[in-house]
Amino acid sequence: MVDPRRKGYTGEAEALKMLHDLGIYAERVGYQDQRAGRVSSDLIIPGYEGVHPRFDIEVKRTEVARLPAWIRQAQKSANKAGGVPHILWRPSRGQWMSIGFLKDLPEWAALMARPQGGS
Repeated sequence: MVDPRRKGYTGEAEALKMLHDLGIYAERVGYQDQRAGRVSSDLIIPGYEGVHPRFDIEVKRTEVARLPAWIRQAQKSANKAGGVPHILWRPSRGQWMSIGFLKDLPEWAALMARPQGGS
């Protein structure tokens, strides 16, 4: 039987590596904050003043997409931190998908376009 926490941690580590491989600085923060009882995203991409805001990312490694619930979870975390909610999802043996609101596309594009190496 698959341990959901281990699968979640593995998914977060995999997503973090993918972001780093793309040259995007991100941090894994969710587990520590969740243990302390704080609402927190799985990963954050710190804001870069004048270029893009902070992104609060929920990482999902599951077969079935539950977008409405995931969006609510991402929004709750992002709203608390003043960030932009975003979801990275990968089903087994599938590719990572990036899911966000269309209104946030310009900020996501600015993040992807800027020279990376840390915020």
